[in-house]
Amino acid sequence: MTRPPFRFRSPAGVAILAGLLLMLFAAGAWLKRLATRPPERLPDLGPAPAFSARDAEGRVWTNAGLAGRIWIADALTPECGGCLVRNLRMTDLQTSMERAPVFLVTFVVDPALSAPEKLRELDHTFGAAAGRWIFVAGPPPFPGDRFVLVDGSGRVRASAPESDPALPSRLLDGAGDLLRERGQAP
Repeated sequence: MTRPPFRFRSPAGVAILAGLLLMLFAAGAWLKRLATRPPERLPDLGPAPAFSARDAEGRVWTNAGLAGRIWIADALTPECGGCLVRNLRMTDLQTSMERAPVFLVTFVVDPALSAPEKLRELDHTFGAAAGRWIFVAGPPPFPGDRFVLVDGSGRVRASAPESDPALPSRLLDGAGDLLRERGQAP
């Protein structure tokens, strides 16, 4: 008995395929743009404020634990109602930088989402890759409506509100510039 060829029969299947193709296209476009534009020296906005937050496994994360890493952070606050858009932006960043050594941290301030089992749910729901993106329960070291880019020395090098339409390219370009400063190709 032969199986009929696979076909997307639902709008959801078509939407999922379109989303995956869009993410792959965005990742390729970012790498091409980084290869053709000159590196930019990002401003030094000061040290990342100290923080202490726990992940789903009970590990405590601090500035010292991220020393030497380039990282991008955002926050889930009670005011943002789960922050679907923020998490989708982080998902896109993770996909676009899948080969770049850039770490993602989402601070979960919402008490309804900060229990270990809820953090695991968030990991699973948004496809947080182990060792690349973590959800931690604790107050963020920056205003909760912002994304920040921190260099390996613990210095904030970019900060932008979630509402900034250029946010994804600003963070991707900034991370690429920091990697090139370190002599690493994105």
